[in-house]
Amino acid sequence: MRESTLPQTWNAWLANASFPTEHLGEFLRYLGTRPPLYLRVNHNDQLAAIKADLNTNDFTWSIYTRDSGLFTLAVVGTKPIYELDCIKKGWVEIQDYASQLIGEAVDAHPGMSVWDVCAGGGGKTLQIASQMQNRGVLYASDIRDYKLDELKLRARRGGFHNVRRFVYNAEQPPAITKEIANSGGFHRVLVDAPCSASGTLRRNPDVRYRIMPGDPEKFSELQLKILNAVHPQVRAQGKLIYATCSIFRTENEEVVEKFLAENNGFSLEKSELVGSPILNSDTMFFAVMQRK
Repeated sequence: MRESTLPQTWNAWLANASFPTEHLGEFLRYLGTRPPLYLRVNHNDQLAAIKADLNTNDFTWSIYTRDSGLFTLAVVGTKPIYELDCIKKGWVEIQDYASQLIGEAVDAHPGMSVWDVCAGGGGKTLQIASQMQNRGVLYASDIRDYKLDELKLRARRGGFHNVRRFVYNAEQPPAITKEIANSGGFHRVLVDAPCSASGTLRRNPDVRYRIMPGDPEKFSELQLKILNAVHPQVRAQGKLIYATCSIFRTENEEVVEKFLAENNGFSLEKSELVGSPILNSDTMFFAVMQRK
């Protein structure tokens, strides 16, 4: 796929992309293909049963061992995926590979207190819950209550009992319990912020026409607003993880730079653009910032 297949408004955005210029051609070529379907394993002790279920239903699969010790399966098949027992029983979750790398960057452990600020339907929330093994407390919030209802069902199906949900719009201090406040705050706060979704072009080709001039700048203002609203809830030596599914520096590195310039109590530990064209997935960005 040539760059000319994207609207002309993309030219300036791509010139300011978060990946090196030499990767642009390969990124554009990948737009003509669709990434595999990735299944993230919720419970390692069910791995044998998951493989058997895929085999019985004539799915071919390859497996990846994650740094966190969890497993990811890339699957190909013709049967409806939601008819699989491993889906119905909550043994696996459908989650893009790049998205899983963001969940790993949170680096949650059993016994921690964690807040997923923009949880949506809860893909990363459940990944964090899997890492925590039902020990500790995991808060999930979103501006849309129906998304939190979806998360409730998915958490119950997956057997995760430590997920607490609340509606939050970044307009006021979050309604956290005295339990968290008295303990000094959250060990981890994840802000998977609303964005242009420019990194999801392979799965959502219509994104190229939905992003209007000025949108990345508008999103960057919202992203910075959310970071500034939630960062006081990070405990000393805790981590604030910022993420988008955007390829634009305006929403990625530039937001992080502005936040750190305004909040010298945090330092950048790591930032990275992950996914296509290096990996066969969507493209996403994350930055890990530690409170001093």
